[in-house]
Amino acid sequence: MKTKNRKRLSTKLILLGILLLILGLAATPALARRGQVPLRGRFSGVGETFSGRATHLGRFDGVIDNTTDPPNAVWTAANGDTLTNITTSFVIDFSAPIEPDVYPYTQTIEFTGGNGRFQNATGSAEITGTINVVTFEYNGRIEGTISRPNGH
Repeated sequence: MKTKNRKRLSTKLILLGILLLILGLAATPALARRGQVPLRGRFSGVGETFSGRATHLGRFDGVIDNTTDPPNAVWTAANGDTLTNITTSFVIDFSAPIEPDVYPYTQTIEFTGGNGRFQNATGSAEITGTINVVTFEYNGRIEGTISRPNGH
């Protein structure tokens, strides 16, 4: 009888351990994002300037600096607060033209700070959009996370 009870107890402990492991793994992404909030938006631009609207920024204007490695951008909200990012990857899919000279692209960015409510901002985002490789007109959707503005 003792052997049967020990086996049951062992089985229950193993199942409990597996459950705790699963719960711990499921909670890891949420814990990693603690203090992060969703960032979503749309924008369009030509060359080194762009504008759009995004959560936590509202309407914004932006300027890209391609002379740095990696390229960076400054996004300026309507009240003058700025958010900065670096580009960590940028890929144009030349195998899937949407129309002549227009191709889809994907971009990954990392937020590196700013001023005002974005001072010390962190986070990252994925951008998907289209770009005209002749006129350099582009548009995009951004989706990612950013540290809570003002740390709130």
